[in-house]
Amino acid sequence: WIADVVILNLGTNDFVKDNTPPNFVAKYEAFVRVIRGQYPTAWIYALNGPMLTYYDDPGVAGESPRKEAEKAIKGTVDKLVGEGDLKIRYLNIDQDYQHYGCEFHPYKDSHAAIAAAIEQEIKVDVKWKTVP
Repeated sequence: WIADVVILNLGTNDFVKDNTPPNFVAKYEAFVRVIRGQYPTAWIYALNGPMLTYYDDPGVAGESPRKEAEKAIKGTVDKLVGEGDLKIRYLNIDQDYQHYGCEFHPYKDSHAAIAAAIEQEIKVDVKWKTVP
């Protein structure tokens, strides 16, 4: 069995605790390269998941956790694309902040919306078709 798609949703706990977690980019990139080695033909979707906020904390250096995570994750994707990996994409997955569970975890309706958004991207890239 060989995966068609690998979805990475990593970094939430790293960035929520520290807007610039040490070594995140190097370790994230190394992990993506391991995945690419295991699944050389799969599409890799690197997500900036729905739980980080855009709110800046004046007591913490740098920008909001979401913006810092985006720089790290998208920066890694951009680097790999620049090296010739054309089957990796960055997806900024947000949620409806009016409907969420405890500690900003997505609520069931948010999960459905997030899945639908990711599914649409996969359908375009992988040419998946909906089966009736």
